[in-house]
Amino acid sequence: MSLPVTFNLGQTVRINDGIKDDELDVDISGWQGSIVELDPDEKMMLIAFDSITLREMGLDYIERCEEEGMDWAQYYIGYDDVTLAPARDTAADVENAAAELAAQAGWAYLGEEGRAINAVLADIDIEDELAQMHAWRDYFAKCLTFPFKAVVDEAQRGRSPVRAGDRVTVLALEDADDLYGVMVRVKHKFSTFSLPLCDLKALDEASPNYKPVYLHAVWFANR
Repeated sequence: MSLPVTFNLGQTVRINDGIKDDELDVDISGWQGSIVELDPDEKMMLIAFDSITLREMGLDYIERCEEEGMDWAQYYIGYDDVTLAPARDTAADVENAAAELAAQAGWAYLGEEGRAINAVLADIDIEDELAQMHAWRDYFAKCLTFPFKAVVDEAQRGRSPVRAGDRVTVLALEDADDLYGVMVRVKHKFSTFSLPLCDLKALDEASPNYKPVYLHAVWFANR
């Protein structure tokens, strides 16, 4: 009869074959990481996945974890579900992989809207807001049809000539502003002026303009 394995912090373990993440119904056999927390009473441990596992688990799994508010870089698992294994990388490798994948997952925590935003901002550094704003402008240049009717959903206090609830006609795109995102030229009554597109909502929900404008507002509010 073999003796029970004694686990220690910092050791590397491999998840045994046939083990699944029951919450997301994903096979996690062979995933590997280092022990960062032990609960001997419950026979549970927290492992931090190594860089190889992080890169192989798939972006879909990471995005689903983000949507559910779950940690994809670490995992609680029972003693009986893992086996000691040799380390395959360094702490620096793990840190670099986690940073790259977090950037790819981007806005996935926002759910379906986040995935749509990720499609617009693919390959844009999540920390580079100005680059993201220019990416939005390029996207709108291809997908928006002008003019279109919109309502002021939120007005910038002290700088806007309109109030929330006012209706405007959006005439054209302007430059991306480093504070207010994509700017547009609008007409209200007998005046024309610039407004942040993030403050507007397309009136016609059936219009192809509606969703892109809405997604930009969601991104701007959560950036």
